[in-house]
Amino acid sequence: MMAAVEDAGEASSSLKGDEEVEPFMPAPLQDALPAEWQKKLSQINNDPAKLTFFLNAAVVFLFAAFAAFKLATVDGDIARGWTWYEVLLRVPGDNFYRYEATVSESPIVTKAFTSCVAYGLGDFTAQLFTGKTLEDMDLMRTARSATAGLLIHGPLCHFWIELMQTYLDFDGAWWNFIPKVIADQTVWSVFLNAAYSTMIMSLQGLPKEEVWGEVKSKAWPALTSSWRFWPLIHCCSFSNAIPKDLKLLFIDCMEIIWVTILSTVANGDRQADPAEGEMVPAMASGSAMPKGDEGGLGGAPVAKKTEKKGEVVHR
Repeated sequence: MMAAVEDAGEASSSLKGDEEVEPFMPAPLQDALPAEWQKKLSQINNDPAKLTFFLNAAVVFLFAAFAAFKLATVDGDIARGWTWYEVLLRVPGDNFYRYEATVSESPIVTKAFTSCVAYGLGDFTAQLFTGKTLEDMDLMRTARSATAGLLIHGPLCHFWIELMQTYLDFDGAWWNFIPKVIADQTVWSVFLNAAYSTMIMSLQGLPKEEVWGEVKSKAWPALTSSWRFWPLIHCCSFSNAIPKDLKLLFIDCMEIIWVTILSTVANGDRQADPAEGEMVPAMASGSAMPKGDEGGLGGAPVAKKTEKKGEVVHR
C-alpha cells in the first residue's frame, strides 16, 4: 500500500542519512572478535541492504535446517544400520504416514500448523517470484501470512469441512461435491476472505475503519476472482477421492501452486509494461489478499498504481 511504500522509503533514507545506525552487535562483543570479522560487521552495520540480507538469510537458513532435520529424522528411532538409499526411499512415505497419524490424533492443531506453513511458504514464494531477494524481502509480511494461516485458515477450515461432511455429504453420494463447492464458493468464501483480511491488516496496525472499508470494497472482486481457479480444484478436494482429514493439506498445496503461478504471471506483466504498476494477487477462496502487496494466497492479479512526485508507487 502507499503508506507502506512511504514508510519503507523513509526508513531506508534514515538509515542512509547522517543518523547514527544502532550497532548490529554490542560493542564489547564485537571488539572481542578478530579484526577481519570486525571489519565485515562494520560494513554490514553501515549498509542496510547487507544487514537485511544477513538477518533474512539467517532466519531462512534456520527454518530450512529445522524443516530438513525433522523430515529426515522421521525414522530416527528405527533407522539404525540403514543405508542412505534406504533412508531416502522411506522418508517421503513415512512422513506422510506420520502426518496422517498426527492429524487423526490432533486435527485442529495439525491443520492449523499445516496452513501456517503453507501460507508462510506461499508468501515467501510470491516475494521471490516478484523479483525480491534476501536484501529486500519482507519476512515480517511472511510472518503475518503464516500467523493468519495458523489462527484463521487452518482452524476455521477444519470446522467448515466437518460441517459440510455432516450436512452436505448426502450419504456419500458421488455428486456431493457439487453442493459443497457451491456453498464454499459463496457464503464461506466471503466470510473467510473477510476474516483473513481483518487479521492481516490488524497485524499491520491499520485502524479498524480502514480495515472494515477494505473488507467491504474487496468482497465482490475477491469472490469473482476466486471463481477462476477454485471451483475446479474443489471438485477434487471436496470429492470422496480425498479423505476428510487430508482435504486441507490438499487445498494448502494447491494454494502454494496457485500463488506461484499468479506471482510469475504478475512479474512477467510488470516487466513487459512497468508503467502499469506492480501486479499483486487479490483475495481468493480459502485465502485473502488484503490492501497493498501484503502476502496472501490465491486470487487474480490486480494492478494498482498511485502517482507521487512523478513516480509510480504501489498501493
